[in-house]
Parts: sequence; C-alpha cells; structure tokens
Amino acid sequence: MKQIRSFFRGIGVLSTLWIAMCFSTTSLLYLSWVYRLTDFFDSTAVDATSMVLGYGLQAAGIGMVCRLIRKNRSRLGPSFRWTLGCFLLIASAAAFSSERIICLCAGLIMNLLCGMITGYYLDFPPQLVAEKQQGKSFGIGYALSVILVWLISLPGQGSLLRSRAAILIGVVLAVGAAWIPLLLKKNPDREEEKENHQESTLSGKELGLAAGTVFLLSLVKNLGFSFPTADVLAGMPLELSRIFYAVGLVTAGVICDRNRRTGAICTVAALGLPFMMLALSGQPVSAFLCWSLDYLFYGFFSVFRVIVFWDLARERKQRWLAPMGLLAGRLGDAAGTAICLALGVAPAVLILLSMGLFILTVFVSFRFFQWQFEPSAVHPRGEQEIFEEFAMRNDLSPRERDVLRLLLREKTNAEIAENLYVSESTAKYHVHNLLQKTGCRNRGELLGEFKKLQYPALKDVGQKARVVNGNFPMDTASDRTEAE
Repeated sequence: MKQIRSFFRGIGVLSTLWIAMCFSTTSLLYLSWVYRLTDFFDSTAVDATSMVLGYGLQAAGIGMVCRLIRKNRSRLGPSFRWTLGCFLLIASAAAFSSERIICLCAGLIMNLLCGMITGYYLDFPPQLVAEKQQGKSFGIGYALSVILVWLISLPGQGSLLRSRAAILIGVVLAVGAAWIPLLLKKNPDREEEKENHQESTLSGKELGLAAGTVFLLSLVKNLGFSFPTADVLAGMPLELSRIFYAVGLVTAGVICDRNRRTGAICTVAALGLPFMMLALSGQPVSAFLCWSLDYLFYGFFSVFRVIVFWDLARERKQRWLAPMGLLAGRLGDAAGTAICLALGVAPAVLILLSMGLFILTVFVSFRFFQWQFEPSAVHPRGEQEIFEEFAMRNDLSPRERDVLRLLLREKTNAEIAENLYVSESTAKYHVHNLLQKTGCRNRGELLGEFKKLQYPALKDVGQKARVVNGNFPMDTASDRTEAE
C-alpha cells in the first residue's frame, strides 16, 4: 500500500495518464480502420493487412523514432505533436474513405505514424518515473486504455467505432496526450543518476539477445493463441476477456516492480498455457477458468517486453533503447500472425512448430535471464597488472615492491631477508615502511587491500581478507609491531 500511495502522489500518475491517452488514441482509430477493412476484404485478408503489414509498419515507425532519439536527444516534443496531428488526419481517411485503395494505403501510413507515436511515449517514462514505479505506470496506463476502448466498442456492437464520433473521441484524447508532456517535470533523482554514471554501450550481441528474447516470446505467444481450441473457447464473453486482460496488465506491472526476475518467469511460464488448454480440450475442465488464466497472463507479455528495455535504457544511459522492446515485440506479433495464416489449414504442423519454437524460446530466455538478472561473475584481473597499479597508487620504491611480492607469497620476515640477502631487521624495516605507505595495520589487511583491486565486484573484503581466499595470515603480535 505504501508503494501504491507513493505512486499516486508522484509523477507516475501523469506518465500513466499519458500512456493511457496515447495508446487509447492509436488503438481506437486502429480498430476503426480494421472495421472499415471488413467492408472491402475477407477476414484472412483483414488479418494479413492489419496484423502482419500493420504491425510490421508499426515496428518500422518505432525504429524511426529510435534513430531520431539517438541522433537528437532534445526537442522531441514538437515532433511528437506534429506526428500526432498527422496521425489523426491520415486515420480519418483510412477509417472513413469509401475507396478501397485509399482505405488500404492510408491505413498503412497510419500504422507507421502509430509506431512513431508509440516510440515517443515509450521514450520518456524511464527518465521521469522511478524504477520501482515503472511497471505500474505502464501496466495501469495500458489497462486504462484497454477498458476505455472496450467501453467505446460496446454500443451497437462497435457501431460507435464505425462512426465519425470515433474521430472526435480520438481528437479529445490526442489533445490530452499532447498537453500532458508539458506538465511532466524531470525527476531530480533521475537527473542525479544521469550525472553520476557514464554511458555504457550495449554490444550487438547483448542487444541481439535481448531483442531476440522479446521477439520469440511474442512470436510463440501469437502462435499459441491460434490453436484450435473451439470447445474450450466456449463460455468466455469478450467483455470478460478485456477485464481479465486489464487485470493481468496491472498485476504484471506490480509484480515486475517488486521483482523483475519474478515477472520474467511468469512471462515465460505463460507460454505454456495454450498447450495446457489444447491438452484439456474435450475434458471436463472449466473453459472460463482456462481462458481467464490465459488472458490474465497475456498482460505479462505486454508489460515485460517494454519494461526490460526500459531497464536497459536506464542502466546504459541510452534513451533510444527504451522503445526497442515493443519494436521487437511487434515484429514477433507480425511473424506469429503470418505463420498462423500460412499454416491455418494444417493445425498439426502449426502445433509442432509452436512446440519447437517454445523450446527455443525457453533456452534463449534462460540465457537472457542469466545475463540480465544474475550477478556478474567475479573475474580476477591479471596479478601483474594489479601489482603495478597497487605499487603506483601507494608510491612504492623498487625495494618495497620486492618486499610486497614476497609478502603476497606469505613469506615471513626471515624468509624475506633470505630472499633479498639482507638482515632480518632490515627486512622488518621495509615491511614497516610498506605498511605505513599503504595505510594498513598488518599483513592480512595489506593482502585484503590488494585483493580488493583484483576482485572489484567484492564489497567489504574484510580486514584480514579471509573472505576472499580463506588462507591469509592471522593478525599476530609481530604484525602489529611492524605497523607501529
């Protein structure tokens, strides 16, 4: 409850409303266009146009904004408002034109602009909203838009979406979406973090792993929802599916904020639900229970694929990464729909292919989770490199460096004297100077300081550094004498 109260008192509310208004605007007019397509084409052609070509162009639009963000990190607000205005004009032509070719071409351009709007509104939340509130901001925003668009579609079985009133509603939502960014202020905590951290470039391999994981998750999710489960489907009204989807979005946002790893596991686990439903076909199992769980967990895909790239954008200080999750997801959606349309006449092949891709997705996701969520392995640097750095940092003389080498080999004062061909008192004198220069009280602490350089990821190595190797010398009276 404390997190929820802090969320509603913070800037997360404005970000949530902005996401809700932007997504409602694009989703509302997108559905109006789809309804118009049904007047000109059969259902297969409508799916191919809206969910394959349309989603592909949305991904292209997101990519264009990512490139724009990468080149020009400021003054994106005017570009967003111009894009929003063009979207409304093109969407009007796409949804209400009486000409098939105008409806088709304008609709495809509309999808490109829709992707650009999506890229804009996914860019700002990672900068404005605290990390532990980003999942709720996105999940609640999408849930509000899902409920709103569903309510608009209820009158007359979608007659409102087919009328010009949809454009008027879209204009009102767009005005709100264009106005809210003017109220958003940068979070001081985010600014301080930006100043204290250097940009870290994401390698091509790392980007490919993250994008590939999201792509496969979206692909398999689309394939699973196309399984022939007509007998199980009975009993799940459309309005309840929307409600469960909205609840899933909010739940996924809360869980991802509490623990990213748990959210990721729930997302991968949800891939198995369509296979479970397929296995239960014809069994005395509640269809309502199966589909409510399916739509509930469907929200995890929508939230996770965005949040994971928000994290990367924040950690690497590269804003252009923020919309990349939905870009990869839209490509997966389009590819999944295309495969379903191609193999719809061969359901057995579709199921076998889905099973194979499911196994691949689990493997790739596991690799991604290891990289993103597991602590980085502690790899020691070269001892000679560490030795030179340690010696230069403490301004050690050549003789003191010789003594340090022997100390690192756990030699006693007598053994140091023997190796350096000096008296034991001289060796003790050099050890005393070495401890004074390094600010250490004894040999164990000196070895610990050296190991801190060798294992920088280890915090609090300890005075005697036994937590590193477990075999450092004990703090003896002679050590204390050498430091005095």
